[in-house]
Amino acid sequence: MKTLEVTEEQHAFIQHVREELSEEVVGRYGHVRDQDAVQFLIDNVDTDGNGEVSLDDAIAGEADTSEFTYDSDTDEEEAGDDADDTEESEGGEADDDDMLDEMMSLLETHDDKWGEASSEEARYEVELPDGSTEEVQTKDDVRALLFKNYR
Repeated sequence: MKTLEVTEEQHAFIQHVREELSEEVVGRYGHVRDQDAVQFLIDNVDTDGNGEVSLDDAIAGEADTSEFTYDSDTDEEEAGDDADDTEESEGGEADDDDMLDEMMSLLETHDDKWGEASSEEARYEVELPDGSTEEVQTKDDVRALLFKNYR
């Protein structure tokens, strides 16, 4: 992810947008990051050149969300560089999703490596790569051990 430097004034505005989104859209059980506020501004930018965007209108869905038009005479070399940047940023998001999917399917993937414990002190036992076993109480603990040792 690229870093973007902003002035104190710009940062304060982004914080204001983040707070507005948090209150009006997400609610008390969610969280709005700075990058979410910036993406909201990008998605709801008014392209007529006056630079004014009403947060209340945008949150209510009344903002002008017309799309940008890009110059199609872009140098092929620049387009290739942009494609590389896009792949890297999307790859990070996909990696997170892939990692979550992998984590959630660990119990099924490695069902031969864990099972119910024979002792009364623990509910499950996990066979580790070195041949030893570790006893744990929850399936989340089983997932954590499988993730740590067999990923």
